[in-house]
Amino acid sequence: MRRFFSLLLRIVLGLVVLVLLLVGGILVALRVPSVQTRVAHEAASVLTKKLGQVVEIGSVDVRPFSHVLLEGVRVLDRRGGDLFGVGQVDADIQLFSVFNPRHLHVGTLTLTEPQFALRDVAGQPDSTTLDQFLRAVKRLTGPPDTTKTDAPPFDFQVHDIALRNGHFTLDRPDRARDPAYGRSIDYAHMQVDSIYADVSALDWHTDTLRVRVAGLRAVETPSQTHLRELTADMQYNAHFWDFAGLTLRVGRSELRKYVRFEYHRFGNFSDFNDSMRVVTQLRGAKIYSDDIAKFAPQLASLKDSVQISGDAKGYVRDFQIKNLDVRYGRRTHVVATRAHADNLPRWRESLIDLRLQPSQVDAADLRRFLPPAANRLVQRLGLIKLNGQFVGFYNDFVGKASFNTALGQVSTDLNLKTKSDFDHAVYEGTVQSTAFNLGKFLGDESMIRDITLSGRVRGTGFVPPIAKGHAVVTVPAIWLNGYRYHNLSLDGDFAGQGFKGKVTANDPAVQFTATGDFNLDPRHQHINVSANVNRANLGTLGLLPTPLIVSTTARVNLRGTQLDSLLGTATLRNSTFRLRDQRLDLDTLDVSSTRSRQGQRRVSLRSELVDLTANGRFETAAVTRDMEVLWHEYRLNFESNAAATAAYYRRKQQRRLPNYEVDLELNLKHLNPVLNLFMPDLQVADHSRLDGSFRQGETSILQLGGKFDSIWYGPVHTVATEFDFTTSKPPYQPEVLAQASVTSDRQILPGLGRTEKFVVEGVWDQQKINFSTSLAQSGTTNRANINGSLEFLPRTVQVVFRQSGLHLLDKEYTIAADNVVRISDYGRQIDIQNFVLSNGNQRLSAQGVISPDAHQPPLKLDIANFELGTLNSVINQRLGGRVNMQATVSGIYNQLAISGTLAVDSLVYEGTPIGSVAGRGDWDNPSGQLRVNLDVARQQQRVLTVTGYLAPKSETQQFNLTGELADAPVVLAQPFLAGILNNLGGTGEGSLHLGGMFSAPTLAGAVDVKDGRFTFGYLGTTYTFADRITFTTSTIQLQNIRLRDVQGNQGTVDGVITHQGFQNMRLSLNASFRKFQVLSTTRRDNDLYFGTAYATGTATVRGPTDDLVVEVRATSEAGTRLALPLDNAAKAQQASYIKFVNRNLPDSVLRRQAITAATVAAQNKVDLSGIQLNMNLTVTPDAYLEILLDEATGDVIRGAATGQLRLNIDTRGDFNMYGQVEIVRGAYNFTLQGLVNKEFVVRPGGVITWNGDPLDGQMNVTATYTQRTSLAPILQTAGSGAGAAVVPVTAVMNLTGPLLLPTIKLALEFDDAPSSLQNDLAAFIALLRNDEQELNRQVFSLLVFRTLSPQNANGFSSISLTGQGNAVQNSLGQIISSQLGLLTSQIDPNLEIDFNINGLTAEQLQALQVRLSYSFLNGRLRLTREGGISNSSGNTINPTTGLPYTTGQSSLLGDFSLEYFLRPDGKFRAKLRYETTPRDNIVTTVNQPRAGISLLQTKEFNNLGELFGRQNPSRRERDTRRARQVLTVEEDKRTSL
Repeated sequence: MRRFFSLLLRIVLGLVVLVLLLVGGILVALRVPSVQTRVAHEAASVLTKKLGQVVEIGSVDVRPFSHVLLEGVRVLDRRGGDLFGVGQVDADIQLFSVFNPRHLHVGTLTLTEPQFALRDVAGQPDSTTLDQFLRAVKRLTGPPDTTKTDAPPFDFQVHDIALRNGHFTLDRPDRARDPAYGRSIDYAHMQVDSIYADVSALDWHTDTLRVRVAGLRAVETPSQTHLRELTADMQYNAHFWDFAGLTLRVGRSELRKYVRFEYHRFGNFSDFNDSMRVVTQLRGAKIYSDDIAKFAPQLASLKDSVQISGDAKGYVRDFQIKNLDVRYGRRTHVVATRAHADNLPRWRESLIDLRLQPSQVDAADLRRFLPPAANRLVQRLGLIKLNGQFVGFYNDFVGKASFNTALGQVSTDLNLKTKSDFDHAVYEGTVQSTAFNLGKFLGDESMIRDITLSGRVRGTGFVPPIAKGHAVVTVPAIWLNGYRYHNLSLDGDFAGQGFKGKVTANDPAVQFTATGDFNLDPRHQHINVSANVNRANLGTLGLLPTPLIVSTTARVNLRGTQLDSLLGTATLRNSTFRLRDQRLDLDTLDVSSTRSRQGQRRVSLRSELVDLTANGRFETAAVTRDMEVLWHEYRLNFESNAAATAAYYRRKQQRRLPNYEVDLELNLKHLNPVLNLFMPDLQVADHSRLDGSFRQGETSILQLGGKFDSIWYGPVHTVATEFDFTTSKPPYQPEVLAQASVTSDRQILPGLGRTEKFVVEGVWDQQKINFSTSLAQSGTTNRANINGSLEFLPRTVQVVFRQSGLHLLDKEYTIAADNVVRISDYGRQIDIQNFVLSNGNQRLSAQGVISPDAHQPPLKLDIANFELGTLNSVINQRLGGRVNMQATVSGIYNQLAISGTLAVDSLVYEGTPIGSVAGRGDWDNPSGQLRVNLDVARQQQRVLTVTGYLAPKSETQQFNLTGELADAPVVLAQPFLAGILNNLGGTGEGSLHLGGMFSAPTLAGAVDVKDGRFTFGYLGTTYTFADRITFTTSTIQLQNIRLRDVQGNQGTVDGVITHQGFQNMRLSLNASFRKFQVLSTTRRDNDLYFGTAYATGTATVRGPTDDLVVEVRATSEAGTRLALPLDNAAKAQQASYIKFVNRNLPDSVLRRQAITAATVAAQNKVDLSGIQLNMNLTVTPDAYLEILLDEATGDVIRGAATGQLRLNIDTRGDFNMYGQVEIVRGAYNFTLQGLVNKEFVVRPGGVITWNGDPLDGQMNVTATYTQRTSLAPILQTAGSGAGAAVVPVTAVMNLTGPLLLPTIKLALEFDDAPSSLQNDLAAFIALLRNDEQELNRQVFSLLVFRTLSPQNANGFSSISLTGQGNAVQNSLGQIISSQLGLLTSQIDPNLEIDFNINGLTAEQLQALQVRLSYSFLNGRLRLTREGGISNSSGNTINPTTGLPYTTGQSSLLGDFSLEYFLRPDGKFRAKLRYETTPRDNIVTTVNQPRAGISLLQTKEFNNLGELFGRQNPSRRERDTRRARQVLTVEEDKRTSL
């Protein structure tokens, strides 16, 4: 048994040894090359059998249990071509057993110089040789054949593969090489070298190969495309190839995250754009166009890069991206939720659908993609921030987006097509913009800039002349030609430089509607527009420098737009022009431009205000150019620079000058409304004319002339003014010949008054202008004659006066003959030599130089013995005294030096002696001050001393003067208070300091005034006072100053007057008064109300001087005489007793006449404009009141009344009255067309009421007129003695309603008729009560003929017309007498002429009596002549004796008397008389002259107590008595206020 086990053990050990020896032998044998070669061949045979494809192995190096090294490995495709080859295969064996050879695990398989050739399988277009090889590998490593149950599977695994210097070939012989072969990858012919990669995680057990590729790099040699890195988890299948966790670097480009290629077969790579579907997820991918060009050669020219993120899928020809984020260029950043494009990479044919999130595009980044025409526009947009959607091709797309550009914001929903070029782009859609600078976008900001619009547009092209289309647009704002318009709308067609349609504007500066068309294209220029302009402020619009506002209806039909080509008409209708507060209404304005076939041009302007015509063969541009040249050549003559002039004419190109002429005619039919707009101070007479001409040829000739009946410029007025100017000049020579003259017959000049015979003439010949001028002051011997020459020297103008002088107050002031004034250095240097104006010992002279050169002699000014009174008629002020002054001035342009002395002997101002003035002024250059020391002395006593300085350059205080007053005349303050207080008088003591600036001086100090006097301009009242007035830098303080009026009554004023440098003065004054004069004006001063008023009450004055508010609460006192003129007929000084009025004068003449009359009247008139006057008056019977209904005819209501009145005047001068007065006693002077002039007595109780306009007052007044007459004409008992008695008959007139047009109701009263006639009168009174016509007839008869008319008479036929006592002739005689007296009284207010005509018979006319009276010494001396004017040789019968008078020449002399009022009131007078009129004398019939003298005293009394009582009643009693006396128009002197 042991031997069995021993034997068995030996056998086993032997077997083991044998196996070991066998294995070792095998291993040793495998190391033998011949064995290895045999094994390689056997293995290749096995693999060929297994794979179904030829496998060749050159050699095998087996390292047991470690490595297997194969060399020369080749795999052929089934057609015998090379499919796969490896120079060396190094397999790192991890698992293999000889006992179980079905398992082979390789750790790392290193393939050195692998080569792979990819080809399509013949007959199988969807299969490649790679697909066949992979299927064979799967069969080798896949599951065993299920039919062989005993065959286990072959376990073959490779963990990692390392590729070293591999090579890949893709060749499709059936396809030609791409034209870009060598520059980009040809997917049908690829050669990839230098392939290096590390592959792990291989899984090929399914139909999808999954590997992990790391660091794959390669070079596609024909295109030199460098794959620098590919790292990804790769899956490969027959229909897809994807890369997860991708990092791909090709050239400089880099892709990350995920890429997947989907295809029907792998060969689709050769048709990548159309057959390869790509799915990508990119994050921060950086792509360079140079790298992309290796795959898409169409992009080779871009030379750019882009950074992109997004999720994309699709074919290149149909590509879609979501969540796109693209960064390109400098600042382009596009973010889109969706982007879709087809036909890529042919981007010009690609349809794009882009839906953007807020993005931005830099126009500079688009430069290379756009044509030049588009670039010129797009580059101006700068950085474009956009958001929206774009669908379409790059040259045909719809964009619904918003753009925020460097030029503004734009929103569009627009289809834009640029098929050919951008200039011809076609567009349609809606457009909105906000402050988009369209002018900058188009490249011209001169006319248009930013625009805000909204509308729809359809058209082609953007820039003229290509642009055309249709637009319906609203424009909230647009900048055009310097103004930003608002609220415009357009609806019309545009083409090139033209537009046709409708335009409306509702802008604050312009509102209009216009329809029509215009075209600015030079080939088709025309304007055909109708417009209704409601308002256009041409100044605001920048069309004019002044704010002219126009409204009009216009029609324009013109051909051409340049002045030379402009032909057609332009009409304006119903135009209104406004400028500030002025307005011009113009009915018609027509402008036309025509040209005849002969080339004659005519331009005309026609309106009711002015006509202008220009005729001739001319071109406007040529005229303008030639006038500019002519003016430049004249300037060369002015400058007198010979070198510059010669150089100019040498440079001036000589050419044949065109011959043309233009004649100008201007008829200023009614120009003043136009002048009122632009120059309100200038007015010219209607139908003034201007004419002129300009002729160009061998000589340029300009002529201009005009004639004006009148010219007004502010206060300057000229009459019969003519001017003429003519000049001629050769075009290529410097010589000039010109002459001009201006003449005027009469003038009114401020400060000079009326002047006449103004003449100025000048003749320009070569380099010299000789001139002469003269002027005379009307009504005086004052005149001026200035003659001389103005010579143009090199860079100098020399003026010499010859035979010139002034004639003032019969004294000749002459200018020295050897005077010279040279002006050089462009006016900076003035050399004055021997300029002396003298008369006897009176002398005014100037000598020296004003120059920047400090070495030039100073300017010396000298005034010697000049009488100030000489200037009175010139300056219209009253001055007196003799002036002596010497002054020296130098260094005006550098170190200023001024020194001077002044002396005025016996200075008089406005009739007030001021004293003798002596002073000195010296300039202190370091401080920039003029030191002043001035004394005024009167009667050897110093009354005023002024010391201090003037500092013109100071910015804080230019005045610093101190004045010490010692009985100084208060009138010196008149210039500061003019317009508020006038007629200053009195003297003052105190100290005042004048400071501040020249434009705003200040005054501080206090002055004690003695015998002070002033007139308050607004009230016309003069007051006296003696008190202190305090001045501060901004106020004048009046502290309880007591005033006295002309009657000695007192009032108190307290308050302050504030000012800013004596400008913008404001009053704040309070006054209280008792029986004080508060008004003293005449109708010449104020035609609203006037008179003298005394009152008790209070008053306040508040506000600035041009907006004063005066509040008065007062009760009238005795002596008040107030007139309210309601006829609005201003009294004027009357030069003749008959005036002829031309009612057909033009408006401008009537306006000028009114202005002239107002100017004359306003010299003493109080200006009430700018005053708000509120007067609350309690009217008492002590006051006398007149209401002038028609002063010209004497229609006046007057008397005493009681009531309350409130008078208001606003700042415009409008006068209003409120309240009611009740007449206590009064009279009404009733007139009727000059036929009736009867005084009615107003019955107490009548009332007059006002409620605003004084002319709208309401009255209810009853007035009576009593006439003693016979009742016989109206009584039935004719012939009775009682009926023939003369009794008082009263005409009663009841006036109700408006003051100026009352309703008059008449009545007759017979209250004083005898009782015996009452029964007879009852029937007549009843008749009058029932027959208004009969009543009116009887009243008229009583008033006109002083008798009653018989009953049932036809008119006045029964009134006696014959006999000495006929009523008609007597009444007509009285009417004629009164009218003649009224007319002749207008000759002279001091002359009175009365006529007495008792009838119209020959005897009565022979007995005509005439009374002439003339007053002297303000009415106190009166010379009177009265008597008949008959010189009949017949004898006059003495009615007493019956004997004839003896008449002679003395009867024509009449009676003379000379009467003198010894007292002003006329109550004590002396009279000297001389009589030649026959008197009744029973002794003799001889008419003897008589002479006599008498004294007369008048005493008024109501009772004996007054007769023998106090001789001198108080003023109050006198005023009360005058107010209560019976009032008659003829006797009451108070009617003449």
